[in-house]
Amino acid sequence: MLAYRLRAWILDHRDLAHFSLGPYIAGEKVTAADLSLAPKLYHLKVALGHFKKWTVPKALTHYHKYTELLFSRESFAKTIPEEKYIIAGWEPKVNPK
Repeated sequence: MLAYRLRAWILDHRDLAHFSLGPYIAGEKVTAADLSLAPKLYHLKVALGHFKKWTVPKALTHYHKYTELLFSRESFAKTIPEEKYIIAGWEPKVNPK
């Protein structure tokens, strides 16, 4: 389900990268939108990798540059949860009893 939502979002927003004047959503400076999106993208990476053995295609270079930029921020690196906690949190949603 998460993979389908991501695919739909990417298809709906694939041209957004052409409108930004910088590496972040609103341009050169990181905003609350970027900081809010970072953990969601990290969950996407971890959960889909673990449960579906899926990764975002390498051809989506804007996505990969953006996530590298976000994930390398000191504030993100200091607060990132261990992958096992992300997996445990998604387990009941992906594999309900």
